Amino acid sequence: MYKRRGLCVLLGLAWLAAGCPTDDDFADDDDATGDDDDLGDVPAAYDEVAAEYEVLVDLALDQGPPAVDLLAAGDADGLFALFTEDLAELLPLADVESFVSQIVGFAPVGDLLDVRTMGLNRQMYYFATHAWGDQVLGIAFGFEDDGRMGGLFIKTMAESLEYPHADHVSELTFEVPFEGLYYVIWGGMEEIDNYHQAHANQAYAYDIVVWNHGGTCMDPCEQVDDYFIYGQPLYASAGGEVVVAEDGHPDMLPGVETDAVNPAGNTVTIQVSDDEYLFVAHMQPGSVAVDVGDTVAAGDLIGAVGNSGNTSEPHIHMHLQDGPDLFGGARSMPMDFSNLVIDGTPTDLAMPLGGQFIRRDD
Repeated sequence: MYKRRGLCVLLGLAWLAAGCPTDDDFADDDDATGDDDDLGDVPAAYDEVAAEYEVLVDLALDQGPPAVDLLAAGDADGLFALFTEDLAELLPLADVESFVSQIVGFAPVGDLLDVRTMGLNRQMYYFATHAWGDQVLGIAFGFEDDGRMGGLFIKTMAESLEYPHADHVSELTFEVPFEGLYYVIWGGMEEIDNYHQAHANQAYAYDIVVWNHGGTCMDPCEQVDDYFIYGQPLYASAGGEVVVAEDGHPDMLPGVETDAVNPAGNTVTIQVSDDEYLFVAHMQPGSVAVDVGDTVAAGDLIGAVGNSGNTSEPHIHMHLQDGPDLFGGARSMPMDFSNLVIDGTPTDLAMPLGGQFIRRDD
């Protein structure tokens, strides 16, 4: 969840992950089979997607700065001219003129502070932060493979969080909880890499999807089954005792429905040490494969990826916390993965960042 001040604009279903609503708003149908030999649309290694992904990254990095220049110049007409038909229908020119005037009227869009790219849905996002008066403005434009803008998100970035447990180093080893190559949408300790950073109960959380064939889903990206990660088996990253095993919440229609009453959806929480709890959310209904009181080992099947709870598309949300109850005062703890491959490079221990591809090192 983002805590925002001032302006928040989101249109286009391509990136609801960091918008209004957010991907995981935790305010303060295939069955899981466990068959590792049938990964479906999950790539096995980075070299299977690298060429296509990097072309789209280059496109976003090329198209993004001129679009920001149009915004900074107050050129609503020029910005609107880049829109796809779908985005233009969602965000008419009059609305573009209104929010652009609000932005430049408050303060000039100043120096570039940081930038990253992010592939979501069928778009590659250019996400940049700029000085904006006494605040920092986050600007995200989603580009389709023809260079048209199909998604737009603008927000004031959150104030820096005093990280909970910043010096904590777990004595445990955490395994990558899936087979094949997955894509980290949010991860790390900077807000541009990980929007969870603004919230103590999930500051170090990961949101993870599958990116393949030019995006995280196949057109029309309307049903859960359109998303490559949906229904994929999830395994315990570390062993311990199951203290939460919640099932029965329905999947949400991607980009259309969210469940604010049960924001975590179907959830498994494992006590992995005296003061460490592994939290996994948004699982597929009917897939939770463990019960409270069960003892699991690292690598045991715990369920399947779903879209239950307050979420905009199927994905894995997971983090380490210092208590069993996310809403009962638990605070997030850093969690590195061991024996993984990041963007094709073997790594013994790391906290993956948003925009990186990871898999288990076999």
